[in-house]
Amino acid sequence: MEIAESGYLILGDSDSEIEQKALGMRRALSFYGSTRTYHKVLALHGFEELGLKLHALSLRGRWDEMRDTVTVDDILALAQTCSYDGLPEFLAEHREYATRTGLGLPRATPEQQDRYRDIMGRVQALENPGVPRGLEMPADVAS
Repeated sequence: MEIAESGYLILGDSDSEIEQKALGMRRALSFYGSTRTYHKVLALHGFEELGLKLHALSLRGRWDEMRDTVTVDDILALAQTCSYDGLPEFLAEHREYATRTGLGLPRATPEQQDRYRDIMGRVQALENPGVPRGLEMPADVAS
């Protein structure tokens, strides 16, 4: 069985790159946040009011206003961020259960290709328990 890592994760080499990528996530969050089933997720993070506002805007077809309602601060409060080079450590700490991940990293130049291979090699070398930390089954129950 494979388990893909998920959640809002923004990768970048600088704070400004991360902020630009957060801006790009506003449309997706405004759509998901407008659905009633996603309101529970938003409420867990203290954003219930945002979900209600997005839902009301969606009922009126105000799609651009929905996107503009979601701020970079909203995205950054809901997302986790890390540098590309820090991805292996991030995965080991926060996505230890994942057996599958993707990495969108530029590979146009030989230097970028070397960096990609280095990061992917470190990701592939991670030990993986296959279950989230704290949910491991005791050995006497597993057998």
